[in-house]
Amino acid sequence: MSVPIGRLIFVAFIWVYALVYYLEVRRLDDPSEWMTVVSIFWLFSFFVVLELVTLVRTLRADGGFQNPFHRRLLAAVVKDGKTRLVILIAIYLALIPWLGFYSASFLAYGAFSVALGSRRIGWVLLGAVTVPAIVYVIFSHFLKLELPSGMLF
Repeated sequence: MSVPIGRLIFVAFIWVYALVYYLEVRRLDDPSEWMTVVSIFWLFSFFVVLELVTLVRTLRADGGFQNPFHRRLLAAVVKDGKTRLVILIAIYLALIPWLGFYSASFLAYGAFSVALGSRRIGWVLLGAVTVPAIVYVIFSHFLKLELPSGMLF
């Protein structure tokens, strides 16, 4: 029963994030720069509506959509891995402007690993250092791009 609700939350979160990006891109001066993003956003929105209709039908068929604030239902949503990942992604996106991309990515990779079930701290730390380092090499050295910096890096 919690799987459709977790998917519902995840789809809604991704759509809101796409909406924010869509609104930022519309401010660009050159129409050729934002027309593709606008088109893809509206196509994506169409598929989101189809997914949400399917999820609501599934919930109604399972009898899980009658009271969305029922204590057992809320507990199942909070325990769902997708809900935890959505919360962690929101925290990660909020931390990037303050901590910088690399510091926030280090913390986020560690949090994602633990949320997904990794319990070996050595592997979590190794991945949390390695993944941002690989991103740094690719973006800074090969693509010559700067990622957002913050207080730390």
